[in-house]
Amino acid sequence: MNSGMKLLVAYDGSGYADVALTDLQRAGLPSQAEVIVLSVVERATPLDSLFTLEEEAAGLSKQAAEKLRQAFPTWKVSTESATGSPAWAIVNRADAWAPDLIVVGSRGRSLLERVFFGSVSQQIVSWSKFPVRVGRASRREAAAPPRILLCLDGSSYADAALNALGKRDWPAGTEICLLTAVHSLPEIALSELKVDQARAETFHEKATQALMKTGIHITSTIKEGDPKQVILDQADAWQADCLFLGSRGLNTFHRFWLGSVSTSVVARARCSVEIVH
Repeated sequence: MNSGMKLLVAYDGSGYADVALTDLQRAGLPSQAEVIVLSVVERATPLDSLFTLEEEAAGLSKQAAEKLRQAFPTWKVSTESATGSPAWAIVNRADAWAPDLIVVGSRGRSLLERVFFGSVSQQIVSWSKFPVRVGRASRREAAAPPRILLCLDGSSYADAALNALGKRDWPAGTEICLLTAVHSLPEIALSELKVDQARAETFHEKATQALMKTGIHITSTIKEGDPKQVILDQADAWQADCLFLGSRGLNTFHRFWLGSVSTSVVARARCSVEIVH
């Protein structure tokens, strides 16, 4: 159980950003947290007044902070605002403050609207040294306990995702599905594939033992195929609320994940995604 966290919440006033705020209620976050809401407004043309943009950014951060205070009244929430490149501003602020989690929407307002543009979440995931949660709306009833898909490949990055998930304060009824995709390349013999599957079973058992103390219902599945597609298909079929996965994975020599899996999943998933470093 986590006694407190530091969250850096990026907010641009878009519907996607509001969804990311609502999604935090399904993220297993503790009752005590220190939160900075950061709104960054980008200058669209040289004619834009910096003073006006700064006022706009400050207003947006205050708007988000009030929503968080209503949803999480025991959190300590402060606001900050800036002008410039949203992705760089968020990553730089994270580097200075070292949050436990960065929260962003899956998309943002266009450059013409002077705030976020669609690739900001992807840039933050790629550049950040800290865990990032890209929030999306759940397709299930709001009162339903969370369903978490934990993607494992035996790497230290996957272990970090497991540890992060295990420290959260999940409500009763939460379900976790452990998933590993074994990449069945043409040059891999059946005997080697069986060895990979046996290895996957081993670290699934280890993860199950680590999570049992939480009292969460745990299931396990190992599937053959391209990891990116296997993860997305399983998330859709199981109606996962969030995917947890490491920022990197094992290389093709180890035949589990490829390094680009995390960024691909962030872009294409229809549920929230947490990328853990």
